[in-house]
Amino acid sequence: MKCHYIQDEIAGKVLIPGCWGTVHSNDMSDCYCDRSKKSPEQVIEDLKEQVKKLKKQLNEKTTNMQ
Repeated sequence: MKCHYIQDEIAGKVLIPGCWGTVHSNDMSDCYCDRSKKSPEQVIEDLKEQVKKLKKQLNEKTTNMQ
């Protein structure tokens, strides 16, 4: 998730950091989050695809070891 602000009833405008740049500085201008336009759902699908590929590679390596 990218750095973003939320509005809180008590605290007002609150920065929700998504990267270490804003965690350390509490300043949105230090954000270095990936600026791609992918939705969270697309990111999840991309990660699932990467997991499939890695599982396949692992399976191939363990099969070749036997």
